[in-house]
Amino acid sequence: VGVTTVLVYIYKYFGSINEEKQIKTVRLTDFNQIVDVGHIEFGDSNLEKLKDELEKSKDECRRLQNQLITGKQQTQSIIQHINITCDRCFMSPIVGDRYRCMFCPNVDFCENCQSATNHQHDSKHPLMCVRDSSVYASSIYLQNTSELIHLNSLCSSCFVSPIVGIRYQCMTCKTNLCEKCEFLSLHDTSHERLKIIRPQ
Repeated sequence: VGVTTVLVYIYKYFGSINEEKQIKTVRLTDFNQIVDVGHIEFGDSNLEKLKDELEKSKDECRRLQNQLITGKQQTQSIIQHINITCDRCFMSPIVGDRYRCMFCPNVDFCENCQSATNHQHDSKHPLMCVRDSSVYASSIYLQNTSELIHLNSLCSSCFVSPIVGIRYQCMTCKTNLCEKCEFLSLHDTSHERLKIIRPQ
């Protein structure tokens, strides 16, 4: 979500009687959109007019700022993550921000469940916030590895069997590692590993 800022540009010019005047253009900018809120011309002779115009501009700035914020909130709340289900409350599709576990395949939470302290997921696992799935290139999606089942394979670190997801085989020891243990470097990091995606 971008931050809405108010910029004031000051221009100077000399009038016909060499009275220095200033023109202020109050602009509201957001996401490369510029909206002129007011145009104020002032000098020594029209101080009251300046105050009135400035108040009008401030009110218009507030109104437009609230309109932009409300529009962003409405847009954010209607974003749907199609074919994604919250693993706590089972909302499907997830509406609003989606939180994906970086360690576990196919574990997602909606915004409400992510903020809950007891969402029954490992608190050491980082969650990636995905605001809108449609704006990400498909190449950055984490591969759904829950369907990769390596039968007759045992992780030598956590002893899970069969290994679900990507299997890593140590080229030195000829042992297997699951994704989680390989990521956490629970095996000698100097050993080369073979990444096996397709079960054999």
